[in-house]
Amino acid sequence: MRFGRYSYVLMTLFALCSCNGGVEQKRIPEKNNIEDTLLLLESDSGKVFYKDGLYANADNSFYDFIYLFKSDSVFQRERISFPVRNINENGNLEYIDSGKWHFYTEMLDNIYYTQFFNKEQDIDDSADICDSSISLKEFYLDKELIRSYNFAKDENGRWMLESIEMKKGDSDDFIYFYARFVSDSVFQNEHLSGNIKFVTYDPADDLSIMEADISSDQWNTFKPVMNTDVISEFDCHHSDTKSNIIIASTVQIDAGYNVRLHFRKNLRKGWLLYKYEDLSN
Repeated sequence: MRFGRYSYVLMTLFALCSCNGGVEQKRIPEKNNIEDTLLLLESDSGKVFYKDGLYANADNSFYDFIYLFKSDSVFQRERISFPVRNINENGNLEYIDSGKWHFYTEMLDNIYYTQFFNKEQDIDDSADICDSSISLKEFYLDKELIRSYNFAKDENGRWMLESIEMKKGDSDDFIYFYARFVSDSVFQNEHLSGNIKFVTYDPADDLSIMEADISSDQWNTFKPVMNTDVISEFDCHHSDTKSNIIIASTVQIDAGYNVRLHFRKNLRKGWLLYKYEDLSN
């Protein structure tokens, strides 16, 4: 049985929904908190933190691979194709050889990873459908820069870092709307549908899913903690940014965080959140 930060509120909410078909709840003022979500690493500590099974599965699951790559200095060095092609933010090309590489603690510090989809059926196991190459993009929104870590499998089927590239982002991209949505509380509340479909696990039964409609006034009570410093995206497939539907699916691979935000484009108001799933465990 799980009892999270809003479990008792959830049980009350769904009880009221079943009786009255809706919920009225006093609005709770929103706290505009930005939480520090960076994983603290011990650089070149030589310590082994993970089970052997995670290493054994590293080339079958990109999630497992990237978790080890950013956390284990020995594993990281073994999984880099030296010399690494690196394009900096000025567009200059350089090559980093093994002698100049140090355990990169800034690299992939962000522990939340997001993918953007147009259809729900494309979400499950999506990070593992790319069997030969994948890019992990980090969006530094204050600088309008995107850093891409480009990985590919070698002839032995092992994921390897092939190149790094920094470039300017496109301010018209959905990512910029999304970044402002998760970090600006006023903007966020301006981009909510009047009613939002809320899906989560039953706090009294882990195997059951509960659904209810919540009003935009209740969003601040039920909304998840959202990462706001650097947004990392697995570029495993290519979502259609011209679509009127985009789903932002975010996971925290080492803590069971799993949140999906569904947006629909409104001709007058722009992107609006109309569905929210919290499938964390």
